[in-house]
Amino acid sequence: MIRKFLLLSFTLGSSLLFIFQLTVLQLFNSDYTERSLNNAIQERPIYPTRGLIYDRNRTLWVANKPVYDLMIVPENMTPFDTLELTKSLKISKNQLSKQIQDYRKLLFDLQPLTEFERLGTKARAAIAKVDAGRPQQTSHTEKAHQ
Repeated sequence: MIRKFLLLSFTLGSSLLFIFQLTVLQLFNSDYTERSLNNAIQERPIYPTRGLIYDRNRTLWVANKPVYDLMIVPENMTPFDTLELTKSLKISKNQLSKQIQDYRKLLFDLQPLTEFERLGTKARAAIAKVDAGRPQQTSHTEKAHQ
């Protein structure tokens, strides 16, 4: 009888301890949840490919054509192999030189605008009313324009 009671109490005690540990792990400890989510899920966008689009007369309206942009950042530009680039782009060296020169000319012709210069006349007048009591200070852009 005592053995039966000991065996029953040991089984019941270990079952309760096991259920308690499972409850703590699943309900109160989020460490394993975060680790399993970080381990199992990796989000990667999947871009759909557009198929060919035909009208009812089987005339092709839309087809896939890859398009690439080549951007030149003057600050990052170093001497490079123009022959290899012109072969890749299928243009002459003169065309490439002209496009780079045109880009540089456009870049240096641009003048930066301050936020105040972009505002309309009403907004400038409102700011001038608020600013009327303060001592006037010249900014760097005003010095450059003078």
